[in-house]
Amino acid sequence: MTDREKKIVKRLNHSLYTVEYLEEWINRNDNVFVNAPAALQAMSAKGYYEAVKKMAASEPPRMAGREAVERLFR
Repeated sequence: MTDREKKIVKRLNHSLYTVEYLEEWINRNDNVFVNAPAALQAMSAKGYYEAVKKMAASEPPRMAGREAVERLFR
């Protein structure tokens, strides 16, 4: 998970889908026939993370410091 994606997740402030939770579950590859609850949790986390990735791709990068000031006064 990129820093930008982590910032989006933190900004969304969901009670379940935290950065730690997503990092734990998005890379799991559970089999629904062997461990159905874990497979469903992983699927849910992966879906949420896909949405976060789309948000990160569609948002313009945030500027800070000198770059923001220079753009403001162009």
